[in-house]
Amino acid sequence: MLLISESKLFDINDLRTDYLNSLPFFQDIWLELMIRKALCYEISFNKLRAGYAIFSSENILLELYLDKNSGNYYRQVFKHLTGQLQITAVYCKSFDAALYSHCSKMHFHRKLIGYLYRDYSESEVMNTILSYRFADQNDLEFLQQQDDEVFEPKEFLPSLIDSKSIIFFYDHNSIAACGFMTRIHENWNYYDIGMWVHPAFRKKGYGNYVFGFLKKFCIENSMIPLCGCGCDNEISQKIIEINGFTSHHELFEFKIK
Repeated sequence: MLLISESKLFDINDLRTDYLNSLPFFQDIWLELMIRKALCYEISFNKLRAGYAIFSSENILLELYLDKNSGNYYRQVFKHLTGQLQITAVYCKSFDAALYSHCSKMHFHRKLIGYLYRDYSESEVMNTILSYRFADQNDLEFLQQQDDEVFEPKEFLPSLIDSKSIIFFYDHNSIAACGFMTRIHENWNYYDIGMWVHPAFRKKGYGNYVFGFLKKFCIENSMIPLCGCGCDNEISQKIIEINGFTSHHELFEFKIK
């Protein structure tokens, strides 16, 4: 008997650990931030825990996992979820083989959202006049005032400051750029790196420098750097790839018929 019941992220932590360990590459930060606010459901067969599903508040499926003993029921579970929870779409990493394969077999309309960079080679950090310092709580107001997605979600900024995950870069005495190294999940040592350049200092190569600096900082401190960007953000793609990252993986949206 199939049972799908509401749960909490903490209560399915062991199942999520199995899921994340099963992936050939690590999770995307954009999805992970959504998952922290999402709705969780536990899946059972004959009263035995078999997996879980996580949905956004807009009824978008973010993760679906079944253990190895229940994998043959993937289609049945997906169909049941579609009916019970009214799925409108699926956000799927191309390296999530089970979910990607199912959505493809069902001929759901596929739309490319972004590129996931999980492979990188060594690269030189360009020389620059920029100095840097780690952000502190006195910088919180400035960070909250910035209207750019790299500063979102704003409620996480204080903890990012405390964990020394935000770095300010200066051209003489002016803030020229800001770098972020966000730990994707507390139980793994993967960090999403991203940056913002002040409008007054753009087109000077500072974006390349900051991104290369963050990558090098992570590697030298035993942190594994990852990144991603929207499929229409050609400037970010160029900066990421100049700094030695290669994307063989994508993030897709599948629309449910």
